[in-house]
Amino acid sequence: MMADADPDRTPTTFPVTSWGLIRAGQATETLAYRQGLEGLFRTYWGPVHNYIRRCWGADAVEADDLTQEYFLAFLEGDLLKGVSAEKGRFRAWVRVTLKHFLLDRKRNARALKRSPGGRILSMEALRKDGSFPDVPDPAGKDPDELLDADWRCAAIWAALRRLEAEARDEGREWAYACFVTRDIRPPEGGPPNREELARQAGKAVHDVANALHWARQRYKALLIEEVRDSVVDPSDLDTEMRELFGL
Repeated sequence: MMADADPDRTPTTFPVTSWGLIRAGQATETLAYRQGLEGLFRTYWGPVHNYIRRCWGADAVEADDLTQEYFLAFLEGDLLKGVSAEKGRFRAWVRVTLKHFLLDRKRNARALKRSPGGRILSMEALRKDGSFPDVPDPAGKDPDELLDADWRCAAIWAALRRLEAEARDEGREWAYACFVTRDIRPPEGGPPNREELARQAGKAVHDVANALHWARQRYKALLIEEVRDSVVDPSDLDTEMRELFGL
């Protein structure tokens, strides 16, 4: 589910994003740089992992290792050396570097032979906390199209997880549950109306209406933030929102 962006929530000055900081290659030892890397890795490990499984023909264990090695190349600077000014979107850059990464591994006919001193990501922990859902491949799609589909799913999933955390912190778990049931994962018979949601939540109908309004607005804002963090400037954000969500 994706709705039009709320112009009132659009910042007047485009912020420094994680990908912008990483691409600039400045202050690589700072906490902000490391947090930017980890944030992007956490959100988009699923699309990278799935792409490796499709194109490499790897099983889950080998794909885990190759995903770790791909992300490790960021920290070591091997992949960032190829970043140029026109590559303003993390998704577009991953598409190019991931292909080169896999071609290099195939040419050398070897899988991962080393392990970083500290794993970049715990795949077990990511799967346990549901950072990326197991989504079946759409039929008749090539790997690049599937990468985009996974990328879109990863951004949506990250925004939903942040919304769930906000709802929990504010004591609005019921509001998040109504939003998910109504807009994200409705039951087989179709989304329930507000009266049904109110009955299920034990709330008044007008409380449910207010809750849905809050959840939808926050979801839109959080989704935009997730996509924005993987680009450099407003035109990149516009392009990503249009290509990923048709906006």
